[in-house]
Amino acid sequence: MDSFTFKIIGEGTDKIVTLKVESQIIYEGPSYCLVTSVDNVLGLRLNFGFTWIEYLYSIKSLEEYLLLLPVKEHYRYAKQFIFSKSDLMKLWDGLGYDFEDDQAYITDANPTDILCHWLLSSRVHFQELKLDAMRKEIRKIAVGL
Repeated sequence: MDSFTFKIIGEGTDKIVTLKVESQIIYEGPSYCLVTSVDNVLGLRLNFGFTWIEYLYSIKSLEEYLLLLPVKEHYRYAKQFIFSKSDLMKLWDGLGYDFEDDQAYITDANPTDILCHWLLSSRVHFQELKLDAMRKEIRKIAVGL
């Protein structure tokens, strides 16, 4: 599980949020730009500390853990994250959101989500985030597959 930390500075709509996983910044910016929903699935817009880029990630539930997976298939340098549900609850509290209300928008991770998480954790550079293409890249370098 990844070490998930955050810092919130400011009040109301002027809150600035810094999210880190391990020591890497995954988001730095205004609180109102961080949280989103796509097709009724709760997500985060991550910028990895750069103001001119934005990557959309969905939040998937895996019992007491949460997977943060990239949504768009064209992210070439996508990363995946896993952290505890209690970490997200603390962030929600700091942002002034009601976690109980938003929990309904966190969908359960399905086998494809788990496979995508595993493939992304392999540290192989993928040209596209399509499972068939990812499997082919892994087969090129793996022994016994």
